[in-house]
Order: sequence, then structure tokens, then C-alpha cells
Amino acid sequence: MRKWWLPFTPFLLAACAALTGCRGNGTVAAGTKKQADRPAVAVKVKPAFRATMDELENVTGSLSALHDVVVGVKSPGTLVAVYFREGDHVKAGQVVAQQDVSDISANISQAEANLKAAITKKAQAAAALQSARTSLQLTIQQTKIGLSNSQTAVDASKQSLQIMVKGARQQERQEAAENVKAAKANYRKAASDLARYEQLYKQQAISQQQLDAAQATAESAKAQYNSAVQAYSLIQAGNRPEQIRQAEIALQQSQENLKLAEANQSQVEVQRDNVTTAEAAVQAAIAGVDQARASLAVAEQAYKDAFVRSPINGVVAKRMVERGQQMGAGNPVMEIVALDSVYFEGLLSETEFSKVKRGQSVQVTVDALPGKTFFGTVARIYPVASSASRDFTLRIDIPNTTGELRPGMYARGRILVKRHPSAIVVSKDALTNIAGDTADLFVVRNGIAHLKQVKIGIVDPVNAEIRSGISVGEQVVVAGQTDLHNGDPIQIDR
Repeated sequence: MRKWWLPFTPFLLAACAALTGCRGNGTVAAGTKKQADRPAVAVKVKPAFRATMDELENVTGSLSALHDVVVGVKSPGTLVAVYFREGDHVKAGQVVAQQDVSDISANISQAEANLKAAITKKAQAAAALQSARTSLQLTIQQTKIGLSNSQTAVDASKQSLQIMVKGARQQERQEAAENVKAAKANYRKAASDLARYEQLYKQQAISQQQLDAAQATAESAKAQYNSAVQAYSLIQAGNRPEQIRQAEIALQQSQENLKLAEANQSQVEVQRDNVTTAEAAVQAAIAGVDQARASLAVAEQAYKDAFVRSPINGVVAKRMVERGQQMGAGNPVMEIVALDSVYFEGLLSETEFSKVKRGQSVQVTVDALPGKTFFGTVARIYPVASSASRDFTLRIDIPNTTGELRPGMYARGRILVKRHPSAIVVSKDALTNIAGDTADLFVVRNGIAHLKQVKIGIVDPVNAEIRSGISVGEQVVVAGQTDLHNGDPIQIDR
């Protein structure tokens, strides 16, 4: 159906404004007669000023410690001392409790004795191995020399036997015949000379001495001749059977010696076996030393483990045992907390997750320490939200130089996510009709209220940042604007 009244809308609106002073957004147009008749509205004002505005996100949670350890015993035993109680400070490496070590000390003494015996046995095995190797080398040398000498003796005996069997060589026979001829010729000459000397002696032509000399020469030549004949006869006759038999016996003896020398080679293998056995004994002795050392190391470690030590610098949070208590392996002794590792674990809503970054500053207050503020830094933002609350977990590092902060304390944090220095600031109470990043406020000029729509930025519990719409120094209504309209006269309440 056609809306017949639409063409008359401008006229209707003008008439409404002229006759009744109709308002837009709850305000009255300035300068009308009715507004002039209104009494002045009492308000309070404050000037807009410049200041630094911080946007803070609130987180809550509790304090925890990165280094919170529970120390205990590693082996069963009786506690003979527990040195600290709750609240006591301990240092890293400091003994906090001790078990009875009498049995462990005895085990160490036994292990040391076993190690000493094993080392002695190893030295003896090494000496035996050296002796076996020396005997092997000596046996090898002796066997080699004996075998060589025996083979040489066999070869010499064979040659001697061959000479005995074959007799003199043709050259030796020829030489003996020549010797007979020469000796015979010498003998004939000496006999002829002797006959001539005898004639001369009878004629008294020579002396008796010369005759005797000729006689001796003749007898010597005869002896040489007979000897040459005899030697030639022996060469012709060959060696006697007895000599050949002796040569055969000598060859048999040298052959027996050779067999004995060859048989002695088996002693080399025996000596090699002795060396192998000695080497195995050395390896076993070395293993015995290693095992003894390992046993000693285990006993010494058990002695060290009997002294329970703190792994960190911290404060005893809980003492769980007393002196004389029988402990099982792994039983806890005390809980130790490093106070310098205390941090704030806060919860951040998912709507604010995108605003928070690592490295941002945090103001932290702790319910247990009223009136004190601590300053920390966002160290980690856990990437997964809780499935129940949809909150993200933050780790905020806080210096704990005084040691006042303790794990388990409830804490609240305000994270600085944005800072605008030299911003135009008004009291938060001045804002009305806030919608997103816009709001209304009244400024006073010449005693008249002027409605302004402004763009707002950071808002804290006291002040609000004005991004545009007013200037520094303008008088802004901060109280009494509930019944105020644009253009109303105002009375500033001092």
C-alpha cells in the first residue's frame, strides 16, 4: 500500500521542531525560546589534558616454581641424620640427609682388596706371557740351527761315503804313477852316483864323508821310491771295507740326528700353544681387573649416594622423614624449591589472546602481600587453550630478589598491551552513550553546554583517551550531565 504521507515528511518535521522543540538523541536544539527559559544546570567540569594512556589486560592465577624438586634416597638403608627443616635455605650440592654407611665402607674395603689382587694376577699373567714368548723364540732359533747343522752333517757324511766307495779319482791315480816314476828316476840316479863315489873312494879321490853323503842320498831316494810304489799300490787297491763301513755308520748317525732335529720342530708348536694359553690368561686377568674396578666404582657410588644432596639453591618446602627411619629405594626425603625460579602462571581469556605478546610488562599483586606490587615480563604464551574454560595460560617471570614470593600464592596481573604517550585525556565519567569506539560528552563554552561525539581510544578505570572531537584545555562536563541537553545553560559547581 502506498504511503501517502511520505512527500509531507519534511514539512511535518519542521513543524514539529518549531512548535514543540522536538529533540534528536535526547537533546534540544540550541537557541530556542524554551531552552532560554530553562534554568542553568549545575555541573562539574575538568579540562582535557595530555597524559600517557596504558591499555592493560587482567590475568589471574597462582605462583609456581620452575625448580621444585623432591630429593630422596637411591638405595635402601637407615637415615642417621636429616639436617634441615621447612624454611631452611640450602645450597646446590649441600648434604641434606645421610644414610648409614658402615656396610658400604666394608664393601669398599673388600672391593679395593679384590682390585689389588686382580692387578697382581694381571702382572703375573703378563710375566708368564713374556716368558712363553721368550721360550718360543728360543725354541724356534734352536730348532732352526739344529736342523741346519744336522742337514749339513748328513750331506758331509754322504760325500765321505761316496769318496770311500768310489776310491781315488783318475787324476789321483795318474799323479801316483807319476810319483813312482819320479821316485824311481831319483833312486836310479842316487844309486849310480853311489857306485861312482865308491870307485872314487877306492881310488882315494874323495873322502869318507862324501861317500857317506852319497850313501845317504841313495838310501833316501830308495825310501821315497818304495813309498811312492806303496801309495800307488794303495790307490790301485782302493779303501778298505772297514773304512767304508765306518763312513756308512757316520751317515746313519747324521741321518738320525736330522730326524731328531725335525722332530724337535713339534716343540715349536707346543711353545706356540703355551703362548696362546698365556695370552688368554692375560686377557682373563685384564677382565678381572676391569670387573674389580667396576665393583669398586659401584661401592664408591653407593657411598656417595648415601649422602642425599640438594641439586639446587633453594628453600626446604617440606621435610618428609626423620632420623632413624628405615628407607626404601626411591623414598622421598624433602621437597626443595628454588625461590629465584618463582613465576606467575596466569589465565588469559581467548578474547584478549591476540593482544598479548612475549616481552610485555606485567604489574603483579599477590593477595598474601597486600600493598605490594611486583613487576614481571610475559615469558611464554602456551599455544593451546583450556578445553573447559577456553582460557590461555601465560608464564610471567617475576624477579624474587627478596624471597617474599612463594609457590602457591594467588596473584593478579595487569599486562601492558598498548601505550599511547601524550594522548588527549578526559575523565571516564564524562562519557555517555558509549558505542564501540565512539561516545558523547559535553564541553562548556561561554556558559553553554555543547554536545560532542568523540572517538575514544584507551579507557582505564579513571580516564579515557580521546582520539578526535575535542582539544586539550577544553572544559569537559564530568558530573551533572544526566539531565543536560545540547545548548543548555550551565552553572559550574566549583
